[in-house]
Amino acid sequence: GGDLLGDRWTSHVVAAAFRGAKRFADFQEQLNIASNILTDRHNRLVESGILKKHLYQVRPERLSYRLTEEGRDVFPLIMTLMAWGDRWLDGGKGAPVIVRHKACGAKLIPKITCNHCGEVVDHRNITAPHAEALQAFRRKQ
Repeated sequence: GGDLLGDRWTSHVVAAAFRGAKRFADFQEQLNIASNILTDRHNRLVESGILKKHLYQVRPERLSYRLTEEGRDVFPLIMTLMAWGDRWLDGGKGAPVIVRHKACGAKLIPKITCNHCGEVVDHRNITAPHAEALQAFRRKQ
């Protein structure tokens, strides 16, 4: 899990898997990533349980990389990490991959919303009851 935060290429490799990349060449074509970096990220993601290798050809040996169930569950995190990396880690080069919403074609900017009312959620409008109780206890001391 923590390896996903290691660098922006890791999240882009996972995002490419969500967009249907399976073979090494698919990832390279989508991401314009150096093969040594891609090999390293594939290995890390397989070790952490996000991707699983599948042998699709024996001679020569060829592998595909598919998301595991754990990998599919990381979708919201990956989209948010990509947006953060594109804003803060691009080194002035701009986003390496622009993700668009299929239904309307707009550039996707991930937002967290309340599953009950649909309101956009950020650090200013959440609460954790146990944290409030702890703060109230400390005020009484």
